[in-house]
Amino acid sequence: MGPSGTLTTLVALVAAVVLPIVCLRFGNGARSGRPAAPAATAQAPETPTPQTPAPDTAVAARRRGARRALRSNRFRVPLPGSRRVRHKMARLGLVMACQLSGVMFVGIVANDWGQFYTSWSEIFGLSSTTPLTSPTRHFGAPSALGAPESGTAAGPHYSGAPEIPPQAASWKATSWSAQDQWVRRGAIVSANITGATTGLSESVLVYLPPAYFHTGTAARALPILEVLTGYPGTATHLVSNLKYPDRLLADIQSGQARDMVMVMLQPAPTFPWDTECSNVPNGPQALTYFTTDLPNSISAQFGLSPTGYGAIGDSTGGYCAVKMSLVDPSRFTAGAMLSGYYAPATDRTTQGIFSTSTMRNQNNLVWLINHQPIPKVALLACTSRTEAGSDGFAVNQRLLAAVKAPMSADELLLPSGGHNFAAWGREIPYALVWLSAHLYAQTAPPPPVMG
Repeated sequence: MGPSGTLTTLVALVAAVVLPIVCLRFGNGARSGRPAAPAATAQAPETPTPQTPAPDTAVAARRRGARRALRSNRFRVPLPGSRRVRHKMARLGLVMACQLSGVMFVGIVANDWGQFYTSWSEIFGLSSTTPLTSPTRHFGAPSALGAPESGTAAGPHYSGAPEIPPQAASWKATSWSAQDQWVRRGAIVSANITGATTGLSESVLVYLPPAYFHTGTAARALPILEVLTGYPGTATHLVSNLKYPDRLLADIQSGQARDMVMVMLQPAPTFPWDTECSNVPNGPQALTYFTTDLPNSISAQFGLSPTGYGAIGDSTGGYCAVKMSLVDPSRFTAGAMLSGYYAPATDRTTQGIFSTSTMRNQNNLVWLINHQPIPKVALLACTSRTEAGSDGFAVNQRLLAAVKAPMSADELLLPSGGHNFAAWGREIPYALVWLSAHLYAQTAPPPPVMG
């Protein structure tokens, strides 16, 4: 379970059930809690009647009234001020406690479902933020690469002269960097990409690295890396929260990675319908959009001659990134997933498209590895030992166990962490180094994307 644990969940549940009862009991007592005024002594009638209560009956009635008064004041809080003020303040405190316990219970249940935080230190920002620098284990075919973190990249050295392309005048560049910084930092450009073959459309953010802003053919011969959010998600979070451009730039400047064009977007061009990046029979062809339309459009719009294709994403985006490598291995030779999974989601957001065994199998990553020719691709699975659920540690182990040569896979494992930006922020720097090493290791450019 999450940071709350089973015990905390049970405590919150008890509080959510008991406190409203206390509130209700107190509220009723506060309204009727004023001790009953002693009955006025009735003057004895001149002529006693049979209806006059006997003395012992009157005493019993007074005792019952005293007991009722005692019960009604059982939950009274000793506060200064008048009786009315004390009652109102005590009732307000109990109502707030009821509401807080209800909110805590809902939050705990949601966290245990989504595994957003797996420890209290994560919630209070006390967990480690140090990035990981090396994989935990390797699976499948031996890696032909040296350790990326040892400095296999050549560093930021560009042969051409600095140049801002003329078409930049029509770009919708963001404020991430000023134009006079593009040669040193690169630029982020907002664009809308409509697929020529699928007709699907999505808004994307394109990071053009410093190498792009130089003269010569090498400035346009760069790998394209698709960066996908989870579902639902927005591309702006990839910049503001996960800081993909900042992290890649830092890796480039330190000599650990080389320049890559990053296309940042969500994995659902059919939003709010989540197709899990799948080609739906007689429906939207989302997978084709990511593997064909998007690379074609980005290459044409920015004059690129891509030297390789890769993908990375968190959660649903990670599932999509690995799927693209398994389905189109001739182009997408490397894929990385952060807290990803191998079986498509089958909730209301997918609208029943995986109701048949054929669709479930063809979009199950483990099934694809076991039932089709093993592609020569490289995968990176990033997760945390404490993350549970449908995209946690155990799920990643089942995917990695299926990997066999000529496929290869690396595991990047945090000792603890949840399904959140903080955990992924520790994994992204190495993942970008790893992707750069694999995409630049290709001896020949990928085949052209046909659309």
